[in-house]
Amino acid sequence: MNAAAKRVIEAQGLHLVGRLSALDNVLIGGAGRHPSAWTWLRRWPASERGAAQAALTRVGLGGATNRCTDTLSGSERQKVAIARALHQGAPLLLADEPTASLDADAADEVAGLLAAVAAERQATLVCVVHDLELLPRLADRAIALAGASSWPTWPSTPTRPAN
Repeated sequence: MNAAAKRVIEAQGLHLVGRLSALDNVLIGGAGRHPSAWTWLRRWPASERGAAQAALTRVGLGGATNRCTDTLSGSERQKVAIARALHQGAPLLLADEPTASLDADAADEVAGLLAAVAAERQATLVCVVHDLELLPRLADRAIALAGASSWPTWPSTPTRPAN
């Protein structure tokens, strides 16, 4: 397995193709496994289509597979990105502000989903968040960063190291 196949990056911008369906956006995540010209024409093996459909069902979007992602809500788009990461099956998931543009309820749902997917896959989840209320849902451990300093903050009480 090459280095790129060992990690999945879920960027803040999601990088979904709005005119493509949720299913096609998830399938794009597995393109590296099928270096065929057919994938450029969105002709995927049945096993890939089934796995992508299962990933969308896992995140609660099984009924939205044929909807274009530009018609989905912010939390639904976030779930498509999580399904794409789930479909890739990498043991390391890097998430940059996965709940930044979501309301509190949707953020809590997405945080719980990310944590559940990481636990199910026995994957490591490295997540950047500004909302510290999400830490209990996302992390076993947390490290706070400020400028050039870092210190463990959770599960213990957050304290800044002495200078």
